[in-house]
Amino acid sequence: MAWNAGPNTYEVAAGVFHVVGPASNWTILVEAGRPALIDCGYPRDDAYVLGSLRHLGFEPSDVVGIAATHGHVDHIGLAHKFQKRYGTPVFATGDEAANVTREVVDQVAVPEVLRQSWRPRVALWLTHAMRSGATDPVGVSRVTEVVPGRPLDLPLHPVPVSVPGHTRGHTSFLLEDRDVLIAGDALMTAHPTTGTTGPSLLPDMFNYDTELAFASLDVIADYDTALLLPGHGLADDSGSKKAVDRVRRAWHARVGGR
Repeated sequence: MAWNAGPNTYEVAAGVFHVVGPASNWTILVEAGRPALIDCGYPRDDAYVLGSLRHLGFEPSDVVGIAATHGHVDHIGLAHKFQKRYGTPVFATGDEAANVTREVVDQVAVPEVLRQSWRPRVALWLTHAMRSGATDPVGVSRVTEVVPGRPLDLPLHPVPVSVPGHTRGHTSFLLEDRDVLIAGDALMTAHPTTGTTGPSLLPDMFNYDTELAFASLDVIADYDTALLLPGHGLADDSGSKKAVDRVRRAWHARVGGR
């Protein structure tokens, strides 16, 4: 079935639109008729990202900024196009900026994925990722560095929250007035390679440092927001503290079973 913006764009709080893309998510923040993006899909997700903006009545030139949770190809895929075509500023923390410019690449390499491709779900995901531009150049030429804890001058003033592990400088974004945490890939609720649903960490091969990612869950739990928006999968409304508790239980069960 073809992906359509309408049924996959959820207004989860006033001005907060969680878009569940074909293989990764992005968030549209709207305030005073101005949209901003948190993440922006794969390099060839133009039709999906632009479709979600147009579903809300916006054109890509209306986007006032893109904030990156991290520099993986499925989350910054269109950032360089927005910047080149419309001059859209791209924001990232200092710890993650080099991933967004691709001076460093904290991302699983194709040979590692190929070693896992005997698993049917991984093979299907890899096929989709390659068709979506997984090896296309995505480095952004100019990054506006932001500081964790300091609100961005973007719609709804998202606050960067440092949660390293998935990448060295992975960042979530807190919308305090909306009781929402945009988690990015600090945790997920679904991924094509797993076939499971519910809060969990990304599979190990996708993480820069899985143990660090697990430790960073403490930060997410401490904010205790009502709603958590993952980089993959549907929004979780159990509360970030309960979501993290579920991830911890699964982690300890896995580690204890080794």
